[in-house]
Amino acid sequence: MTGTVSEGGDIVLEATGACCDFTYRGSVVDCATASGEWTNDCGGQGTWNMTKIDPSEASEVLENEPEEYADDPATMRS
Repeated sequence: MTGTVSEGGDIVLEATGACCDFTYRGSVVDCATASGEWTNDCGGQGTWNMTKIDPSEASEVLENEPEEYADDPATMRS
């Protein structure tokens, strides 16, 4: 995964792989949060959010977070 943060708080992340290539575009809200929209070359799209947390809180968040599945055909390549 590669990424850049430009002046003005804009962020662009690109992820390439064997399935679909994803592009995430959005804005850095403050030093702890960012959000935006994503698209992929398989026709999928959606929104994303990132929140920076203290490492000591990370395991608790992961334990309480529901598991997500990428089962949308638009996000997968056959």
